Amino acid sequence: EISQGDTFAGIISRADLAETAVELALCNAPNLRNTALELYYTDSAQPCEGRFKALLTNGIAPRLHGDTYQTLFRDIKPGVDFYDP
Repeated sequence: EISQGDTFAGIISRADLAETAVELALCNAPNLRNTALELYYTDSAQPCEGRFKALLTNGIAPRLHGDTYQTLFRDIKPGVDFYDP
């Protein structure tokens, strides 16, 4: 799972992190430039702060999923550093 805005955190293995980092580096999609994201296993997702707890379930902060890297990266927004309601 990928999220943006520094609202969620979670656990991911070093191997999966490394593989995803390589895929991101090799991807030429313009939406992946100059942005930040959080990567973690869906079942490990936790809010970074208590005020973000509702965002885990209300859908306001997108939580991106995909069966392929292309699908997973498709909806990443460029220029995101932190959550700004």
